[in-house]
Amino acid sequence: MNDLQLHLARQVADTPPVSPPPIGRLLVECGVIGAADLTHALTLQRQIDAPLGDIMISEGLVEKRDVLSALATQARARGADLHLSPPEPEMAQALTAEVCIEYGVVPWRSDAQALYVATSSPSRFAALNATLPPQDKPLVPVIVDEAQITEQQCRLYGAVLAKRAAQRVPAQESCRTWEGRAANRVQWCIAVLAGLALCAFFQPVWLITVLVLISA
Repeated sequence: MNDLQLHLARQVADTPPVSPPPIGRLLVECGVIGAADLTHALTLQRQIDAPLGDIMISEGLVEKRDVLSALATQARARGADLHLSPPEPEMAQALTAEVCIEYGVVPWRSDAQALYVATSSPSRFAALNATLPPQDKPLVPVIVDEAQITEQQCRLYGAVLAKRAAQRVPAQESCRTWEGRAANRVQWCIAVLAGLALCAFFQPVWLITVLVLISA
């Protein structure tokens, strides 16, 4: 077990339930931003529906790493880099693809103490924890960049999601049934083209008007 896993194991046993401080206050207390910057970001947040951290990044007030560090402090969690330490393929069995996508998480590590789940949002992780039925092991958050989580979701669950998506396409729209209807499609296209040709011959102005309306 490496140092990070030892820290995480102690975190499972030692972390008492506390109300996490707001990320804005954490960034001010750490000296990353000033009080005026926080006020500016909070004003923008009242106007747009976006996480405060994302707003501060877009405004150039903080770096992404600053937000991730504050989120880790907020969640009393450690961070991880999934590019350097990606989840093993078998971790896909720990949580379903639907759960991971809904809550923006991906299972990262598992040991005798806990299941460590990569998340970029402590609040969404808390919602996941409250929604899941009782687990064999507690879930512990590990703060990770959202883009890395999405990459690992695709890597772990991409094939399964693609297969399910193909199976959910209605039969009349699925390419699986096109071969049997190819002749009907060709005949239909020929009929449409013939009709347009007749319209162009007898009523050219009417046809041009219809085409203009369609392209508008």
